[in-house]
Amino acid sequence: MRKKIAALAIAGGALMALVVPVSSAQAAPSGQCDRWSDSNTFGAGRCNLAGTGSWVRAVATCNNGAVVVGAEVPATSMSYVYCAGKGGLRPGSGAYFTR
Repeated sequence: MRKKIAALAIAGGALMALVVPVSSAQAAPSGQCDRWSDSNTFGAGRCNLAGTGSWVRAVATCNNGAVVVGAEVPATSMSYVYCAGKGGLRPGSGAYFTR
């Protein structure tokens, strides 16, 4: 029983070691990216990153509460999220992450 608990603790710690750096690395936008939105769509990209990263990902919340995450694309492109069929884009909810 002790071996099983120790194995689970080690596995859990390894999983956290993999998850925490990724989420903290994407915790805040860096650089300046263009933003675009309408009532259903948010997009971000064409970034001036000054060497801080080469990828961008858009994220937003829809009016029904769904959080939508766009594709990670080169920072010279645009990443889009869509809330059509989900009550539309919640005003002010669009954001982006770079790496």
